[in-house]
Amino acid sequence: MARQALLSGDFGFAMDLALALLDADPDDADALAILATGLIRAGDYPLARSTARRAYLRAEAGLQSYEAARIAALAAKLDNRFTLSQLWLRRAANHAELPSLAAQTAQDYKQVTAQNPLWFRANVSVRRSDNVNGGSDTALNVIDGVPWVGTLSAEAQALSGTVASGRISARYRIDQSSEHLTALTGQLLTQNVFLSDEALASAPSLTNADLSSYSLTAGVEHRQKWDDLTTTTSVEVGQVWSGDAKSYDLARLGAGLSYGLLDNAALSATVRHEMRFDQTGSGNDDEVTTFGAGITAIAQTGIAQGRWSAGVNHTITESPTANRANTASSLYASFAPNMQGKPVQLQASVGRAVTLYDDYALPPVFSGERRDETSFAVIEAAFPNITYAGFMPVISLRSVQTESNISRFTRSETGIEIGYRSSF
Repeated sequence: MARQALLSGDFGFAMDLALALLDADPDDADALAILATGLIRAGDYPLARSTARRAYLRAEAGLQSYEAARIAALAAKLDNRFTLSQLWLRRAANHAELPSLAAQTAQDYKQVTAQNPLWFRANVSVRRSDNVNGGSDTALNVIDGVPWVGTLSAEAQALSGTVASGRISARYRIDQSSEHLTALTGQLLTQNVFLSDEALASAPSLTNADLSSYSLTAGVEHRQKWDDLTTTTSVEVGQVWSGDAKSYDLARLGAGLSYGLLDNAALSATVRHEMRFDQTGSGNDDEVTTFGAGITAIAQTGIAQGRWSAGVNHTITESPTANRANTASSLYASFAPNMQGKPVQLQASVGRAVTLYDDYALPPVFSGERRDETSFAVIEAAFPNITYAGFMPVISLRSVQTESNISRFTRSETGIEIGYRSSF
C-alpha cells in the first residue's frame, strides 16, 4: 500500500504508512526506502540520505540494496553533494544484477560527474617483472662491440621483483561555460619496488627504497573550444623523489590542440617544456622539451572495427651534465577492437624509440655517442563483467627490448601486470 501511494504521488500517506511499519520493525529496509523517497519529495535531502543509508545497511543483497543505494545517491545529488552521490552510485553498481540496471547506473554516474566540479580518478596496478631496476642483460662490459676488462656489478644487472604503481589524478573546476573550462589540477604518482629473494641475495647492498620513486604536481589548466578545435594550456609545479630523498623540483608549461575530423577521428598536437631544479644545486638543472602529434580514429565498419590511434614524440633534454643531455624520438600505434557486450575487452600497442647521447663518457674507457634503440609491445585485457563498485580488473602482458652500443644499457623486461580501472 505504501509503494502504491508513492507511485500515485501521495507521498504524505506513503510516509505515514512507512513510519507505522517502522514502529513495528525499525529495521524494515523497504519501509526505510519508502520513507527516504518521501523525504526527497519533501525536500529534506540530508534526512533522506541518512534514512536511505539505514535502508542500505539493513537491506538484503540484491534489489533491496540497489534501490537503497540509488535513493541515497539521488538525495546526495539534490543536496549538491556530488562526490558523495558518485560514491553511492558505485555502491549501487555492486548490486545491479541486470545489465539494464548496470547501464542505467553508469549513465547516471556520468551525469553526476558532469555536474561535479571535482573530478578524480585512481589507478592501481601490480606488476611482476624480471627487470625492476632497468639492469643490463649481460654481466660483460662491452662498448661498440669491444669487450673491455671487467664486469658489471650485480646492482647494474637485471633483477627480478614486483612493482606496485599508483596514480591519483584530480581536477577542480573554477570556471566553466560551453566554450571554455578553467580548473585546478593535481596528480600523485607512486612506484614501489619489492626485490625478489634472489635479487636481494645477488645485490645485498640494494634496497627496495633505492628503486622506488614518487612525484606530486599541482597546477592550473585552461581549455578553449572553437567549433571542432579545442586548445589546452597548463602550468604546473611539483616535486620528484627517488629512493628516500628528493631528486628535484619542477616547473612545467604545456600547450596542446585537438581538431575533430567528422564524427569518428581527431588530430592532436602538444608541446611541453619542463624545468628541473636539481636538489644538489642549480649547476645540475635540466630542461626537457617534448613535442608530440597523434591521430585517433574509430572504425565503425569492416573487420577492423574499433579504436585506432598512432603518434610520434620528440624530446630534447638539455643538461649541464653531459651524460644526461639527449634527444629521443618515438612512435607508437594501438588498436582496441570493438568488443562491446563481450566478457573481455582487448587492446594491443606497439612502439619504437631511439635515444641519442651525443657526448657520453665512461672514464677512462669511453667518450662518444651512446645510442639506445627500444621496442615495446603491450597486450591488455579488461573484464567488464567482473566489477566491484564499477571498477574492473585489467591484465597486461608487456615486453620491452633495448639495444645499446654500451652493454650496460642493453636490457629487456617481460612482465605481467594486474590492475583496476573504472568501467564508467
